[in-house]
Amino acid sequence: MPKPMTVVDVGHLADHPGDESPATGLTPVERTAHSAWSLLRVAPLQRWTAPDADREERSVLVLDGMATFLVDGWRQSLGSGHLLVVEPGAALEVHNEGAAPLVALLTWSPPPSGARPSTELETP
Repeated sequence: MPKPMTVVDVGHLADHPGDESPATGLTPVERTAHSAWSLLRVAPLQRWTAPDADREERSVLVLDGMATFLVDGWRQSLGSGHLLVVEPGAALEVHNEGAAPLVALLTWSPPPSGARPSTELETP
């Protein structure tokens, strides 16, 4: 029987982004048939716009920092420990108006059709 779980040290990925991780954008973490996870980073004074997600629910768990999230025109400031759930079809933007980077875990469920974490889940 295959192993029924996967363990990823997201804390290590958040603390040690590596040379390939963008200052603003997504770094793929894991993908299954049911969900996909990426680390979202938004550098100070930068903004990030999510790709369209007509059928995918997205959730964002803020791990570090603070930013303003816009969901279909609704504004909400979120900081470390806050969880945002975005309905399918809603537009999502993140504006980091602070001096520190934002680091969050973004989940897509189900994963975007045919998307591969290394390509289609990157910053548009």
